Amino acid sequence: MSAINAVIADVKQFKEIIPLLAVVGTAVTYGVGSMIHTSRKTDVVFDHRNNPFPWQQVSSATPAPKAHQRRP
Repeated sequence: MSAINAVIADVKQFKEIIPLLAVVGTAVTYGVGSMIHTSRKTDVVFDHRNNPFPWQQVSSATPAPKAHQRRP
């Protein structure tokens, strides 16, 4: 908690760092959200040891799962 208290004390003392903290906080939030969004896609592979070439096992008989469907 002392690190958070130090940041709060710095913000109270130096008001000009508020926009910097806002921009950095927004960028970090957007980056984490983008990473989560792209990792939830169906074509993302995290395990390359057991399946190094996953695109070679695609079957045309089974359709791809539709993860992002819009509701009417």
